[in-house]
Amino acid sequence: MIHHLISYFRKTSAVPAQSVDASCKLQVVDNHQAIPSDITEDAEPPVFVLASWLDVKEDDVEDIRVLVDNQTGTISSCNETAWTLLVQLKKGATKLDLVARLSAEFQVTRQQATHDVNQFFRHLNALGLINEAV
Repeated sequence: MIHHLISYFRKTSAVPAQSVDASCKLQVVDNHQAIPSDITEDAEPPVFVLASWLDVKEDDVEDIRVLVDNQTGTISSCNETAWTLLVQLKKGATKLDLVARLSAEFQVTRQQATHDVNQFFRHLNALGLINEAV
């Protein structure tokens, strides 16, 4: 079951392999940026990507997944659900693509997946970590 994506990031200053948590928290700071519109089934929905200074890194041996902010040096650990969305966003994806992916991979309703993706976008946008692809 997907938990609300509100709790999927935790900011950490230094992340030794043994201290990375599978679930995380994200503190959101409102910077008054426009929030991407909610999911709709338009003819051509916009494609979103993570900011260019972000990297997603995974260590299969240690089962560690992190989002690395190369501007600030911040490393955020993330759980499987957040990881699934981040990997797709690194490549570029529409909200509809992300909803379909969550529904299929985690066996949740489209309604729940839509809610989770919208919440996730609100948090990424508030931190300036997501852009519409050009």
